[in-house]
Amino acid sequence: MIPEQLAVRSARADDSPPLEISLVIPFYNPGPPALRETVRRSADALVAVDASFEIIAVSDGSTDGSVEGLEEDRPAWLHLIEVPRNRGKGHALRVGFAQARGRYVGFIDADGDIAPEVLSDLVAIVRAERPDLVVGSKRHPGSQVRYPVVRRLYSLGYRRVIRVLFNLSVADTQT
Repeated sequence: MIPEQLAVRSARADDSPPLEISLVIPFYNPGPPALRETVRRSADALVAVDASFEIIAVSDGSTDGSVEGLEEDRPAWLHLIEVPRNRGKGHALRVGFAQARGRYVGFIDADGDIAPEVLSDLVAIVRAERPDLVVGSKRHPGSQVRYPVVRRLYSLGYRRVIRVLFNLSVADTQT
């Protein structure tokens, strides 16, 4: 029997040249149109700044046809990994990060909560500053995000729980 960690179906070639950016997009049943749109917009943002990149889409046990939606006419820069059953976003991210070949590795959620177009800004920052780490945050004073008040309250509560449990001073652990 193959351990579940090894029972991940991945379509990728390991002999490709190094890349500037590896972008992991974890997903669990976002719906094929929404996922394709996030992948397309992410790629467009990276192409616009002439970045060499790969996008690693990691299905966390999706059953809604999203995987099949990405398999149709898949470009060479898109790698698709399927985790057989839902194990959570953290697991999907670890699986995707383990496959990344880029100098910089990041992630963006499939739901489009954060616009993929911000990736252009990310590339500008890493090229100019060469940082070890860039953390995106909806809480940053310069952020321009809009989401319902109820979601803001849930996010505030979640951030406080994370801070108490893990003593993390990161303002937005989910981005």
